[in-house]
Amino acid sequence: MGAGDAEYFYKEFGEKYSKEDLVSLDRYQVINKITINNVMSHPFPAYTLPLAQSSNLNRDKVLRVSRERYARKRDL
Repeated sequence: MGAGDAEYFYKEFGEKYSKEDLVSLDRYQVINKITINNVMSHPFPAYTLPLAQSSNLNRDKVLRVSRERYARKRDL
Protein backbone atom coordinates (compact mmCIF):
# COMPACT_ATOMS: atom_id res chain seq x y z
CA MET A 1 0.00 0.00 0.00
CA GLY A 2 1.31 3.44 -0.87
CA ALA A 3 1.34 6.52 1.32
CA GLY A 4 -1.73 8.00 -0.38
CA ASP A 5 -3.75 4.86 0.24
CA ALA A 6 -2.48 4.63 3.82
CA GLU A 7 -3.76 8.15 4.45
CA TYR A 8 -7.23 7.10 3.30
CA PHE A 9 -7.33 3.77 5.15
CA TYR A 10 -5.88 5.29 8.32
CA LYS A 11 -9.25 6.99 8.79
CA GLU A 12 -10.83 3.53 9.06
CA PHE A 13 -8.12 1.61 10.91
CA GLY A 14 -6.22 4.35 12.78
CA GLU A 15 -7.61 3.36 16.15
CA LYS A 16 -5.33 0.32 16.11
CA TYR A 17 -2.96 0.66 13.12
CA SER A 18 -0.69 3.57 12.25
CA LYS A 19 -0.04 4.80 8.71
CA GLU A 20 3.38 3.16 8.94
CA ASP A 21 1.74 -0.17 9.84
CA LEU A 22 -0.49 0.08 6.80
CA VAL A 23 2.34 0.97 4.43
CA SER A 24 4.48 -1.92 5.68
CA LEU A 25 1.94 -4.73 5.25
CA ASP A 26 3.43 -7.96 3.92
CA ARG A 27 2.41 -9.51 0.63
CA TYR A 28 -1.09 -10.92 0.86
CA GLN A 29 -1.63 -9.30 4.28
CA VAL A 30 -4.80 -7.28 4.82
CA ILE A 31 -6.46 -5.43 7.66
CA ASN A 32 -10.15 -6.26 8.09
CA LYS A 33 -13.16 -4.94 9.89
CA ILE A 34 -16.21 -7.16 9.61
CA THR A 35 -19.79 -6.88 10.73
CA ILE A 36 -21.08 -9.58 13.06
CA ASN A 37 -24.74 -9.38 14.10
CA ASN A 38 -24.85 -5.76 12.90
CA VAL A 39 -21.86 -4.84 15.09
CA MET A 40 -18.60 -3.72 13.48
CA SER A 41 -15.54 -5.61 14.73
CA HIS A 42 -12.25 -4.04 15.70
CA PRO A 43 -9.67 -4.10 12.89
CA PHE A 44 -7.59 -7.27 12.71
CA PRO A 45 -4.91 -8.60 10.37
CA ALA A 46 -5.35 -11.56 8.04
CA TYR A 47 -3.59 -13.13 5.10
CA THR A 48 -5.12 -13.84 1.72
CA LEU A 49 -4.04 -16.62 -0.60
CA PRO A 50 -1.91 -15.89 -3.64
CA LEU A 51 -3.58 -16.34 -7.00
CA ALA A 52 -3.50 -19.90 -8.26
CA GLN A 53 -0.90 -20.54 -10.91
CA SER A 54 -2.50 -20.76 -14.30
CA SER A 55 -1.05 -22.97 -16.95
CA ASN A 56 -3.10 -21.55 -19.78
CA LEU A 57 -2.91 -24.34 -22.30
CA ASN A 58 -5.24 -22.48 -24.65
CA ARG A 59 -3.13 -19.33 -24.94
CA ASP A 60 -2.13 -19.83 -28.57
CA LYS A 61 -5.66 -20.81 -29.58
CA VAL A 62 -7.15 -17.78 -27.82
CA LEU A 63 -4.70 -15.45 -29.57
CA ARG A 64 -5.31 -17.05 -32.98
CA VAL A 65 -9.10 -16.94 -32.71
CA SER A 66 -9.02 -13.38 -31.38
CA ARG A 67 -6.85 -12.26 -34.30
CA GLU A 68 -9.09 -14.05 -36.80
CA ARG A 69 -12.19 -12.47 -35.30
CA TYR A 70 -11.06 -8.91 -34.50
CA ALA A 71 -7.81 -8.06 -36.30
CA ARG A 72 -7.54 -6.28 -39.64
CA LYS A 73 -4.66 -6.64 -42.05
CA ARG A 74 -2.42 -3.60 -42.21
CA ASP A 75 -0.40 -2.32 -45.13
CA LEU A 76 3.22 -2.04 -44.14
